[in-house]
Amino acid sequence: APVESIGGVAGLVGTLVEAVEKALTNVKGKAVEAELEKEHGNTVFEIKIVDDSGTTREIYVDAQSGNVLKIEKD
Repeated sequence: APVESIGGVAGLVGTLVEAVEKALTNVKGKAVEAELEKEHGNTVFEIKIVDDSGTTREIYVDAQSGNVLKIEKD
């Protein structure tokens, strides 16, 4: 069981890093926060990025597909 938990966490961390990279390709800036949450029954990463003008944006990335679902100004 411990190996499975470590593998599961490692897989999730890899996905989180990929989600942040995907978000940063859509909005240039600095990632300041990332959360895993459920939205409309889907597991999504919510990544907050402060862009070059100082505006905070939230990028939602589907945890399964890696697709950017939406970008909002915070």
